[in-house]
Amino acid sequence: MDTRSAKDLFMDKVQKPGSECWIWTGCMMKDGYGKVGFGPHGRAKTMLAHRYAWILFRGEPPADKPHLDHLCKVRCCVNPDHLEPVTHAENKLRARAKFCHKGHPLEAPNLYEYESKGRHVRRCLECLLVERAKVKAARKA
Repeated sequence: MDTRSAKDLFMDKVQKPGSECWIWTGCMMKDGYGKVGFGPHGRAKTMLAHRYAWILFRGEPPADKPHLDHLCKVRCCVNPDHLEPVTHAENKLRARAKFCHKGHPLEAPNLYEYESKGRHVRRCLECLLVERAKVKAARKA
């Protein structure tokens, strides 16, 4: 049985590259956020990795500001210094498309906009081109 602390076990899944971001290398969700499992085997629960990091290093966020905004705009970053407790409304307002989920700016010339099923869609052109290149490579294989 591993007797290391929760912080040590958590930090085993974190890379600290040249930037100040702490990059989560564990389980990732499709939207770019990290996910961590904790608790006894068979009863494990999951939580967003950046939220778990905040709780490990800072405690519970204030009840009136339960959402954690990534100030660095890197969804897989778990550095508590890059997180700020905010209200749901503030989090939505800030998220309104200044950056994609990988941190690329969502503004011209890196912004691709179109209508789909009656709604306006804003996409990161850099990520879109990477996705299309992967599809093209898969078709060739």
